[in-house]
Amino acid sequence: MPAQQARAAEQRQDWLQALHHWTAAREYDPADPQPWRGAAMALRMLGRHDAAAHLLEQGLSRFPDEAGLWLERAWLTQAGGDRDRAGQLWQEIRQRFPDLPEGHVGSATVLRVQGQADAAEQVLAAAAGRFPGVAAIAIEAARVAQARTDWSLAATRWAAVRAAWPGIGEAYLQEALALQQLARPHEAEQILAVGRLHAGGDCRLAVAQARLLLDLHRWEEALGIAAVIRRHWPELPDGHTIAAAALAGCNRIDAADALLRQGAAHLPEQPVIALALAQLPVADVLHDRKDWHEAASRLREVTRRFPRFLPARQALIGALHRSARLDEAEAAAARAMAAFPDDTALAARWATLAQERGDSGEAIRRFQAALARFPSALALVIGLADALSCHGRHAEAETVLATAPAADGLSARHALTWAMLATRRADWTEAAARWAAARRRFPQDSCITAGLFQARLAAAEVGTTLPDPPAEARPARAAGPDTASPQEVLARFESLGGTPYGCEFGLVQRAVGLEPLGLLRWSGCAPEHLAAALEARFEGIGEPEQTELIHPASDHEEYQLRDRRFGLRTHTFITPAEIEAGRMLARACLRQQFLRRRLLQQLDEGNRIFVYRHARRALTAEELQRLHRAIRAHGAGTLLVVRAGGGEQVEQLAPGLLAGTISRFAISAAGAHLGPATPHWLALCRKALRRLPGDAA
Repeated sequence: MPAQQARAAEQRQDWLQALHHWTAAREYDPADPQPWRGAAMALRMLGRHDAAAHLLEQGLSRFPDEAGLWLERAWLTQAGGDRDRAGQLWQEIRQRFPDLPEGHVGSATVLRVQGQADAAEQVLAAAAGRFPGVAAIAIEAARVAQARTDWSLAATRWAAVRAAWPGIGEAYLQEALALQQLARPHEAEQILAVGRLHAGGDCRLAVAQARLLLDLHRWEEALGIAAVIRRHWPELPDGHTIAAAALAGCNRIDAADALLRQGAAHLPEQPVIALALAQLPVADVLHDRKDWHEAASRLREVTRRFPRFLPARQALIGALHRSARLDEAEAAAARAMAAFPDDTALAARWATLAQERGDSGEAIRRFQAALARFPSALALVIGLADALSCHGRHAEAETVLATAPAADGLSARHALTWAMLATRRADWTEAAARWAAARRRFPQDSCITAGLFQARLAAAEVGTTLPDPPAEARPARAAGPDTASPQEVLARFESLGGTPYGCEFGLVQRAVGLEPLGLLRWSGCAPEHLAAALEARFEGIGEPEQTELIHPASDHEEYQLRDRRFGLRTHTFITPAEIEAGRMLARACLRQQFLRRRLLQQLDEGNRIFVYRHARRALTAEELQRLHRAIRAHGAGTLLVVRAGGGEQVEQLAPGLLAGTISRFAISAAGAHLGPATPHWLALCRKALRRLPGDAA
């Protein structure tokens, strides 16, 4: 039956097929009003609002008392952005059809979208009393909590929805989203797994779970669910793109390439598969082997084949920029804006290109010109404020951002920029408050986490200390090692670097949302050099005569530091394009002095496990004993020395001395990039905590 086929297409959000089947259903039974509503909804979801409005007008002339057509008319009006008219329509629906809860839900939705959350709550409370047990009312109440960014309340309300109506897939999706915002991704993944048991026909649950598994670097599990998607929903490109991302995460680039080519042959009109294939040469796992030129070449072909696919144009601009082909990037951006003249994100990217080449004045002019056309575009307002701040016009930047939509911090980008403005003008009290607010609202946002890390370092360089985030200031001990969150576990550890690629443990901490300030977190050093530095209490670290600034090959690569006495080599994450060498050396010295004092304090307190990794061999007994003595000369801290091989195992060699093995590091001894090893490190660290005496674990 056409109507059944249409509903199946709606379930998988295939709106073109839904429109096709609802059109057939209208011809099959002209006296049934439901196909009119279904076709109008499909047109709305496809963005064809004028066609939907025309169809509804025809439908209402035939069926003037059909509530479904009135409801769709209100939804269409709201989707078109006329919230006032939508509010009037919902009120009219409540009067015409007083026994329909949808009118109350629609009114509450308009209020929520207009930012009137309290009023929406009142409408919903009254509706819940009048229409008990209606799922739509409970769902809208959960969405109001999300609009407030009260993620705890949102998670609770969505959990209540799925408990009462276990077949509603949206409840699992949105509860998982709320849990992710609360930095509880593992619980979110479990909720999605439960959702697949109760609402398995909703393909979105499988896709969301697989993508979350990618974020958690659980590659094999993601591969398994991607195979399920390909088997049950072969028309979805996600089964191919997710599997390719998982294979790339395992450093199986050739397998990812083959799978994407297979997907492109099976779904030749799916641009997302072509985009994934084009971006494979710059997969994260490739690190310094990324081929931006090859990616740009492939992306040009994707934009030729799919000229209306905006993500490919955006990716091409980025690839050209990363390959230092700035003129070509500008030209690609100009072509994209000509093809998509009303896209504010492209206008913002065009302006940002000028800022990235160091021309803040031109960036400001471009942002202002774009804002003249799109005065309410949040991305442009934020971009202009950022450009003004980079140009030293801090007061103007504050004024611009204060007038932006979502100035209360509903946007992560807004919160990040708001905090950066205070950081750039060195107002550390205000910066601390803004970063803390941003981190509370968006605990999982990697840009905010990294921005806070850089702000804390910048403050340290001028003798000011921004407060540590709670998880890093007071590592939790209440939960046992098996039940503690990844953040709680890894906050108990401090990196002492390693060789080669001594920054791996620092990246593991970053992967779970931690950004501790550590002297050796981004350093490489041989065991004998580390022992000598510990024995000398890192004497001279950060002194100008002992610190060498290593210049990169280009202005867009970072400076590095080398300590002449101890041979420590350290990342700075700052480029010559941002600061000239003389000022950089002065800043770096102040930073290293601060981090030295901080590490010595942690060593003296002795309440952390200090991690050192060696990717090529096991340390000798003499090396282990020397490092252990050096640690214990400071305090009661524990040393964990890690090598590859043998799975995640920890052996206690002496009080305060642990030897660990790990299945693999992110980079092999031969220098092959194997992909993040976060799950292996987390398992190893949980086992190390079990080795600690008393309540330390």
